[in-house]
Amino acid sequence: MIRLVCPLCSTTIADGREPEVGEACPGCSAIVLGGGNDPISGVAAALDQNGDVELPVDEVARALFALAAPDPRARLAGITSDERDGFYRWWVLVRNDEGDVLESLLDPADSSDDTRSG
Repeated sequence: MIRLVCPLCSTTIADGREPEVGEACPGCSAIVLGGGNDPISGVAAALDQNGDVELPVDEVARALFALAAPDPRARLAGITSDERDGFYRWWVLVRNDEGDVLESLLDPADSSDDTRSG
């Protein structure tokens, strides 16, 4: 059995089937990226799939795990593992409708709704 639940809205994305990269969450429209066997490989795959290959994988992974309310980015990106027999995969879900969320995780100025300073 395989099950993936969105870390942003708690909607079940995949139940009894493999999640698909690029699939949208039916609850919040976040895009499923990643699919690695550990958090770092999941984030690395997500960055590649999102066209962000120049971003430092370790820093993005740390930033994803550190996201929490009231940071507004916590509603735009999240990392989670699926549930499956024997092992699990790591997935990153992003809502890029407000710009490149994964890149913004590395900018501490973006942790509020304030305009970026130059």
